Amino acid sequence: MLSFKSCILGFALLLLAFQAIGQPTKNSFTSYSSIPEVVKIQKEFGVQVAAFKYSWIGEYDSAQAVYETFSRFSYKDTIVPDTNYELIEALTFLKKKSLENQVIFFNEAHHISLHRNFVRRALPILYENGFRYFAMETFNKSDTLIYERGYPIRNSGFYIKDPEYGELLRDALDLGYTLVGYEASGKKGKEREVGQARNLMEQTISKDISAKVVVLAGFGHIREDSVPDWEQAMAGWFKDFTDINPVTIDQVPFTPTYNADYVNPLLLRDELTYPAVPVATENVFTNPYSRKPGVDFYVFHPIYSEVNRVKEWKYSFGREAFYLKLKEMKAEEGSLIMAFDQQEYRLESNSSERLIPKDIVVWGNPQKPLLLEPGNYHIEVWNTIGALIYQKEIRLD
Repeated sequence: MLSFKSCILGFALLLLAFQAIGQPTKNSFTSYSSIPEVVKIQKEFGVQVAAFKYSWIGEYDSAQAVYETFSRFSYKDTIVPDTNYELIEALTFLKKKSLENQVIFFNEAHHISLHRNFVRRALPILYENGFRYFAMETFNKSDTLIYERGYPIRNSGFYIKDPEYGELLRDALDLGYTLVGYEASGKKGKEREVGQARNLMEQTISKDISAKVVVLAGFGHIREDSVPDWEQAMAGWFKDFTDINPVTIDQVPFTPTYNADYVNPLLLRDELTYPAVPVATENVFTNPYSRKPGVDFYVFHPIYSEVNRVKEWKYSFGREAFYLKLKEMKAEEGSLIMAFDQQEYRLESNSSERLIPKDIVVWGNPQKPLLLEPGNYHIEVWNTIGALIYQKEIRLD
């Protein structure tokens, strides 16, 4: 099992590589890739990048399977509650906690789109309770035209190329959040953590001492305890700089894994059907994991089944299954089917080159549907060598 330190070092090296590559092109590994291309990318850039790429095209099981060859987690002796707990539905929990707290940190695993989907569900509740800033590790603060456009583009941030992250950003803009990018570009280790915390503070609390802030960071950056080589993670430094104790919510340890051997036994025992937060039975809304002081709370994500070969959680936000008719296209197995917002496509001069799809699926037999909300869409099909072979406009009522 790789150590936390090794995992973080790997991500730091990847971050520097992403910054060196610059703007995405059709031929770079920052664009959408067919499965054969991802296999090649894995050989050149490693399993982490391959995991991101699989998640962007809706191959969630492949993303987790590949990533788990890099980082295998064992929960049996690391995250066990030291007191009795009860499970509270996660959004109900957030509604209460957000009333009485000023800053809430969520984390994500960068290859697990489910985590972005959950934060998307939380944003309206947090906005209703006064939160107005949405800060993201991945957001490119140089994208100053995002408010004028009203939608994210591929250059809005590396991980934002995931359709679920794109939807998260669209909702944040529609709700009225101010978007914050706080990455300390070109830095690593302690210097990066300190830089991120300062950037976050300067763009929020320093401007408005009463600002209520939602933060979405990667993995261990939300830890509030000591971290080898960093002294503290970003959230800990933010706490020191602002004298604000954020609520830190970890989604990673209690997310179902691809390999059944790595699934946290508590998820199997509790048989959840919705995301939930464990709280101490004798002191509701406190953390039952006092021996793991790095974060305040955990989200337990249920073990989702599939409907029409698509994870159940994808059917949120009123999305319904849409199938292309087989006779309309001559796609080879492995082609990418992409659905773009039709208005965004028009605003981009009928080009999808910069756009983030609303959904992507890989063409196969049996066919996997696109999951789309009602609206107008521009559909494109790209074959495994990156050629556009089919397109059409559709309306879903």
